[in-house]
Amino acid sequence: MKSEEKMAFLKAVLSLAKVDGDVDVKEAAAFQKICDFLGIGNMEVSSAQQAVLTGKETMDDYLAEIRDRKSQLYLLYAMVSIAYADGDYSDSEKQEIRRVLSRTDINEDKLHEIEAVVAEEVVLLDKIDKVLERE
Repeated sequence: MKSEEKMAFLKAVLSLAKVDGDVDVKEAAAFQKICDFLGIGNMEVSSAQQAVLTGKETMDDYLAEIRDRKSQLYLLYAMVSIAYADGDYSDSEKQEIRRVLSRTDINEDKLHEIEAVVAEEVVLLDKIDKVLERE
């Protein structure tokens, strides 16, 4: 991903994280995993957070930078992962993700696949935490 696309991606994910008005520890951890995967540092995160808080750009602005199908798929995966992270995939998060979906080349069936995989991932991660006695 180019740096402009990474920043748009980051802003889109940050925008979703604030939709339900609550960002908890698990959502923050999921967000950090995404940043690590994309090679996004703290300065870029701070810059993106400021941009999202000012509200000068919209989700449509962010999505205009994310044109590649693979990037769009990963964005949806990241958004669903963040939404599921706190154990409450809220209606407002679902609605926002579907709004994002409607602005991509991805169909509803693929989103359902992503949601199912993320739900399985959450269950598996909880099992790992229990086995490793991290709770």
